[in-house]
Amino acid sequence: AVLVGSLITAAYVWKIVEIAYFKRENPLITERNEAPLSMLLPAWTLILANLYFGVNATFTGSQAVHAANAVLGLMP
Repeated sequence: AVLVGSLITAAYVWKIVEIAYFKRENPLITERNEAPLSMLLPAWTLILANLYFGVNATFTGSQAVHAANAVLGLMP
């Protein structure tokens, strides 16, 4: 079952890679616009939060330990 799931995932991912890297550009499309600010701000907020919590994992680590203790019944 795991092998089948892995093959299906590889097929889906390969389609994305194929479109992103191997598809030729359409010569009729010459203008490309940047995403609006309403889309860029949430994206950059998530990027910065990901970097911060990836480097400083004390908060998320302590919350994970607290949750694990609660699930295992090891609360004081």
